[in-house]
Amino acid sequence: MTQDHYSSDHLKLDKDALTGEEYQRVISKLCCIVYRHLIDGNQTMVFLSDYVEILTGYPASDFLFNRVRTYSSIIHPEDKETRQQRMMAALQNDECFSIEYRILHKNGKEIWVAQKGRKEFDPSKNQYFIEGMIVDITDFKEEYETVFNHSQDAIFIITVNKDGSFTYLRTNKTHQKETGITLEHIRGKTPQ
Repeated sequence: MTQDHYSSDHLKLDKDALTGEEYQRVISKLCCIVYRHLIDGNQTMVFLSDYVEILTGYPASDFLFNRVRTYSSIIHPEDKETRQQRMMAALQNDECFSIEYRILHKNGKEIWVAQKGRKEFDPSKNQYFIEGMIVDITDFKEEYETVFNHSQDAIFIITVNKDGSFTYLRTNKTHQKETGITLEHIRGKTPQ
């Protein structure tokens, strides 16, 4: 049957439209990691799509139930705490989260990823899980860094805090050269 033969009733979202096998096939073709993990200290993975091996160099079976390693063990040490804090803050507020951080590939290369997820309740297991996806954003980050650091314009990036104040996150080399203020001196401070 071609698409022309479908009525609008057939085109409505049907969450049961895919069988378990078809659903698994769709998930396996995505160019991202689809995951489900426990809400525990280790963020124990109970489901990971096979794309994890392409992105990390390790098979999904290594991470499932922490058989060989935890997913947290491949997160760049400088990014672990911030990632955990942002994830937990969103979960406490029952919000979706979106976090960018680095992981370490099996070959030692740093990979930038964007992780999105949310807390979901599974009534069949009477348990909450975190479910979402992880996407490789390395190319985007590298292009961004090139533009940011080689711009002849002075650039600074701030974050707006809940109280309405601003905090410096980053400055580029031109900003540092023109102002004489190093990134280490300004990061985390409020503009005056």
